[in-house]
Amino acid sequence: MTRSIMGCGGSTDSGRSDTSVSYRRPKISIRVGSGVINSDAVKPKIVFVFGGPGSRKGRIIDDLVSMYGFTLLSAEELILERLSRKTDNSLTSNHKLVDTTIAIQKILREDPSRLTLEWGLKLIENCISQGPPSSMYLIDIMPNLRFFLIEEFFLKDCTENMQRFEERYPVLFSLNLAVPVDKLPQNGEVYCAKPNEANHDLLGDEVDISRTQRRRTLYEYSVSSFLEYFQKTDRLVTVDTSCGVADLIWQKVSEFFTDICFSPTRTVNTLVLFCFDRSELAGLDLERYCLIEVELSERLDDPMEPIEKLLQSLCNIIEESEPSAESFIVYLEGTSLTKTSFHQFQKKAVFFLEVEETTLDRYIYVTRSKRKSRKSSLFLQPFQAVCSLNNEVCLFPKDTSTELCKQIAYRMLHYQSDSS
Repeated sequence: MTRSIMGCGGSTDSGRSDTSVSYRRPKISIRVGSGVINSDAVKPKIVFVFGGPGSRKGRIIDDLVSMYGFTLLSAEELILERLSRKTDNSLTSNHKLVDTTIAIQKILREDPSRLTLEWGLKLIENCISQGPPSSMYLIDIMPNLRFFLIEEFFLKDCTENMQRFEERYPVLFSLNLAVPVDKLPQNGEVYCAKPNEANHDLLGDEVDISRTQRRRTLYEYSVSSFLEYFQKTDRLVTVDTSCGVADLIWQKVSEFFTDICFSPTRTVNTLVLFCFDRSELAGLDLERYCLIEVELSERLDDPMEPIEKLLQSLCNIIEESEPSAESFIVYLEGTSLTKTSFHQFQKKAVFFLEVEETTLDRYIYVTRSKRKSRKSSLFLQPFQAVCSLNNEVCLFPKDTSTELCKQIAYRMLHYQSDSS
């Protein structure tokens, strides 16, 4: 796998499988309350989102924002931004963030009454009031910083404050990304990215199972009042995220949002397999991998157009496809893009990429029934992969020049980012 390093900071968790071995597809359940609707009469559209450690909440929120056009309003970020004005620091770097967090913690220790749910909801109301009525919002009301959660003023019964909030801005429903107690990770397994060492103690990243369990206990206590509030009006959507596989969890969540008539604006988490010569993939089971075929020469007015324009056209084709489609195989025969095209790029990008071989089964989950009919030679066929930090993947035949892989993938990721 080739993983893109286009920035600094802690590692990210793509949520894709970390092994070439394919297992039984995990079953993800979803419970939808009878009061959950997507009414055109309700504007702006507001959805509350809850999810504790290991729930993949961050990835799911990012995908909802990218695919459906939601705006995320985080109570924690709004509170930090407001309280930071009372300190000598700004939130412009990791070190300053830590210093500011310490200062804010001191402020709240001296006067805990500053932090209230009513104030947090008021900050959210102010943001909503500044946007157009047609906007859609995801509300992440639960802070991640532990010293926020231990404040009794923030953790009191939410009913009165939520009712007051909904008098002005009704909430469609709440999405609860839940890890049932009987399905908690075992043997020290933790579904999280490597913690950022600079923020390790203050920013709450999990480093071991015991810490995760303590955070989960605190989270469940903190969120119970909100879940009960939405449960009483049957506006709670609960998704079992215990499998820990972000791609599969997202598939279930996106199906639900589409089913209740939220309109996708673009595709996300796409995988594109480039094929320069059809014989390279002879016998590939398209049904097994659910790959959508794109005959690029037939989709372009001028298949011999400059490579940069050709790749931009390909991105447009992917964006215009069915939003639920994620995996594509692109046949490049009869186009200007060949295995010797490296020197045809007008502007060569300069960046650092790590290269590693991978297989299709590492990125695409296959059911047990389809695995029985697979050809082992195809299962083991290696590819070169380039992954973005946003979980977009480009695959190439093993003998493709590494530099060509980098140039193609860089432009694909760049054009896809520009279209979002």
